[in-house]
Amino acid sequence: MKFNQVQTLEDKSKKLLSLNPNFTQEQKYLIDTLVDPIHVISNSNELLKQKILPFVDAPTKEYFYMIERAQNRLLETLEKIRDNSNPKAF
Repeated sequence: MKFNQVQTLEDKSKKLLSLNPNFTQEQKYLIDTLVDPIHVISNSNELLKQKILPFVDAPTKEYFYMIERAQNRLLETLEKIRDNSNPKAF
């Protein structure tokens, strides 16, 4: 059985940049591709936080909130890139 080579998002973005330096459609595709896993991680964090937050120490609680802040910053950054459609920002 032959497997296809897995291509990372970094590989995809390098390939797209080499093919077309003004890749707004491809850029939007990559951003959309990144948004779904961020939401999965965020939802998992939220579910876990709801279940165990009352039982953990302060540093662990802070870690849950740190994940939440990082997720929000990343989504905001991706939205800015999408809105600006600036390939250099990506």
